[in-house]
This record gives sequence, structure tokens and C-alpha cells, in this order.
Amino acid sequence: MEAIVGWYVGVPFGMNVFYAVLMIAAHVIAVATGLLMDSAAPYATWDDEYSALRGNVNSFFNMAVMMLSALFVVGISLLLYEYFKWPLKAYYGVLAILLVGTAIGITLVGMDRVAENLEKL
Repeated sequence: MEAIVGWYVGVPFGMNVFYAVLMIAAHVIAVATGLLMDSAAPYATWDDEYSALRGNVNSFFNMAVMMLSALFVVGISLLLYEYFKWPLKAYYGVLAILLVGTAIGITLVGMDRVAENLEKL
């Protein structure tokens, strides 16, 4: 979807790929965080699919963690761009390192933790 919107509004191909990588990294972080939370405290007492979704608060907490993470990224962005007056390319570099590094780290460390949590069940 990002590629289609980027092409439609005229974003250069290189930046379009860069934005796609950042979006994939953000999605990996969100999914891995959800897996970590769900494996640590699974909601397993339900009778039908509707009650499984209604009683599960893990998705709410995942959303809260992602909102706080987004607030952190926006705070870093404002500090670098507005306060320290870094150029936009330097900001993009820091953002890429932050998101991709976090995605790789949470995938490597977090998936081992998910496996441990599932073995305990």
C-alpha cells in the first residue's frame, strides 16, 4: 500500500523503498511485542471465538506499548530535527537505525523468549 501511495504522490523510488523498509520494521516490532505479551500471559479460558476476543486485554496492552513507543520516536524526532537542527537525512538515518535495529533485536531476543514462554505452558 505504501508503494502505491508513494507512486501516486510522486515519491522517488529510492525513498519509497526506504519508507517501505521502515514500515516493515515498525510492523515487525508491533507483532513481536504482541507475541511476547500473548505468550507471557495467554488468555485461554473462552468458549467461543467472540468471547476469546472480548476478554483478551493483551491487544489493548500491545496497543498501549506501541503508542508509547511511537511517542518516544516522535520525541526523538522532534529533538533531533527541531532542537538540534539536524538535517533531514541525518534524522532519516537515526530513524532507520532505531527502527531496524529494534526490529532485529526484538526478533532475535524476543522469539527465544516466546519459545520459552510456550514451553512453560
